[in-house]
Amino acid sequence: MSYKQRDKDIPQGGGPLWPEICRQETLLAAWVKVRANAGAAGGDGISVYAFERRAPAELARLERELRDGTYIPGPLRHAEVPKDDGTLRRLGIPSVADRVVQTAAALVLGPLLDPQFEEESYGYRPGRSVRMAIDRVTELRREGYQWAVKCDIDEFFDSVPHPRLLARLERYVGEPPLLALVGRCLAVMGPDARGLPTGAPLSPLLSNLYLDDVDEAIAGKGARLVRYADDFVILCKTERLAREALAEVAALLAAEGLRLDPGKTRVLGYDDTLRFLGHVFVRAMVFDAHKGGVAPVSSAPVPPLPPFAAPPPSSISAPEAPRVLPARPGGAPEPGAAADGEPVEADPFATGDEGAPPLTRRAGLRVLHVLGSGRALGVRNQAFAVGERGNDIFLAHHTRVDRIEIGPAADASGAALRFALDTDTPLAFTDGHGRLVGMLAPRVSPDGALHLAQARLVLDPEVRLDLARRLVVGRLRNQRALLGRRRRPLAGKTAPAAMVTLALLDDTAQVLHREALRAGGAPDIATAMGHEGYATQRFWRALDALLRHGWRLTARERRPPPDPVNIVLSFLASLLYRDMTTLVLRHGLHPGFGALHTPRDGHDACVSDLVEEFRAPLVEGLALYLFNGRSLARTDFIETEPGHWHLLPDGARRVVVAYEKATMAGVRSPRRGREVSWRGLMEEQVLAYRAHITSDAPYEPYRMDF
Repeated sequence: MSYKQRDKDIPQGGGPLWPEICRQETLLAAWVKVRANAGAAGGDGISVYAFERRAPAELARLERELRDGTYIPGPLRHAEVPKDDGTLRRLGIPSVADRVVQTAAALVLGPLLDPQFEEESYGYRPGRSVRMAIDRVTELRREGYQWAVKCDIDEFFDSVPHPRLLARLERYVGEPPLLALVGRCLAVMGPDARGLPTGAPLSPLLSNLYLDDVDEAIAGKGARLVRYADDFVILCKTERLAREALAEVAALLAAEGLRLDPGKTRVLGYDDTLRFLGHVFVRAMVFDAHKGGVAPVSSAPVPPLPPFAAPPPSSISAPEAPRVLPARPGGAPEPGAAADGEPVEADPFATGDEGAPPLTRRAGLRVLHVLGSGRALGVRNQAFAVGERGNDIFLAHHTRVDRIEIGPAADASGAALRFALDTDTPLAFTDGHGRLVGMLAPRVSPDGALHLAQARLVLDPEVRLDLARRLVVGRLRNQRALLGRRRRPLAGKTAPAAMVTLALLDDTAQVLHREALRAGGAPDIATAMGHEGYATQRFWRALDALLRHGWRLTARERRPPPDPVNIVLSFLASLLYRDMTTLVLRHGLHPGFGALHTPRDGHDACVSDLVEEFRAPLVEGLALYLFNGRSLARTDFIETEPGHWHLLPDGARRVVVAYEKATMAGVRSPRRGREVSWRGLMEEQVLAYRAHITSDAPYEPYRMDF
């Protein structure tokens, strides 16, 4: 196809492309794609999540700057990821705002440019895939094209000359503002006017554009080309034709300012091993190099990709070798396991079929715990990696992690710390008791209007008192519901000890009910908290009576914990507190402005407000389950001096595992009327708390049933 034939259907000068890119609707569609890809922050350090908090204003700014010609791309963030051959690929990642602009340009340019590309090009195009390229190679080999020229362009993405690329684009686009935009996007690569940033949304489209002339020239020589980005193979029927094709493509690339990598380019016969796009061709067989099996060759149609979606930095797949850490440390007793004929403690968070993933539940939070001596957090391919003795044992893409916890014996690399900041992933360092030592977290959201609304609530005595009453009542009602649940197994027993415990539970339930009513009508916050304090002291006595196997809770003491039960209660409370902190920050609330808990330096009063209603099910109830089910033993604790107890690492891991299992278990959402996870419910309550502050929607704490 000649250029003249192509050009007659291409709009020239003054066409509609530039106004379409600048439209707010196009920028919004581009933002939706960028948000879905959830890549890391660019050179400005602003993550996708931070951009999302002010997306309407940012999109309006981008539209204004594009239209008046003042838009200038920011610096790239550079990162290195390993390639299949063990070398490193250098990524250039634009800022989120720049990715929105480039995606908008790709959305508009894609439908214009893609139809001009040759059929032999399979990479980063709508309706095309790696699978289709592999199938095409297999088809050609069966047709007698049994000699292959395996080609690899040396540092292709770093070598594309900008002037030639822009001249190539000008064949199809005659609009100076659009050409200037692409030129500015390319200019941030460096002063030598070469290269395409491999983490930029426009790069795949521009790379295909630049290589299109080479594709056409090769396809016209009788050889058969299959190309995916800068990786391609030329298939011929004889060795002579293959060697001629190699010389021809080397000359074509040289004319474009590129060259073949001599160490990765070779002529291969049918009996030789051809490696292409993660697959191995051995005579008539095709193997998936990553899975190790024979890849089925199918001509079934491949589902079309979203139109002109550019691959984000996060699309690079992680190695498959490391596996997920075991859910329970080796040697730890299963919760609820019977011992010495004792009754088994029922798991209050059992999810039924352990093999069925809770697809209908809302996860809320996904927490990666790095515990144990010698384990370290690192980064591989835009994923967090947990390593041990130099080997990766677990990989998790950053979009699958909402918080990371680093235990006292574990470590984190500088790259992991920076990556956590770039992806808005809070990273908590904890001590051996589960307490927070320090936290690396995104800055507080600059949501001035929301923070001002929180401050107004705190400064309005009547409004603050109403919310504080609700929180106290929610806490006491759930304490009463927990005792009611624990009462049922004892009701059918006639032993004297059981009768005494039942009487104590009934009396405590009455006290909790009475004090909840009084707190609901308290004239001030101090009085409401007084009712809570009195009722909770009675609640601790009832909790002590429910403990079995010799465990005791003589009083609730936090620092230092005087006994193992207090240690575990504080450990679980710390985990709950950090979960709630993560959710509060995620939704833009200021953690320091609370209603029930007085704002003061060094205290996250808003977080303390929101954990109240969840203490009974996720702290006190879970502690009972751990002790009564013999998940924890005396050997898990050590008394370093009289009245000073410590939880040993194996026991701490068991507590963490139990908490993770509990928070991911299902609970019915009163607002949604369906099952969510406990963490999903926590997030719903944070949103309801926010709605109470910003609207007339009254906050209702979650209420456990009996």
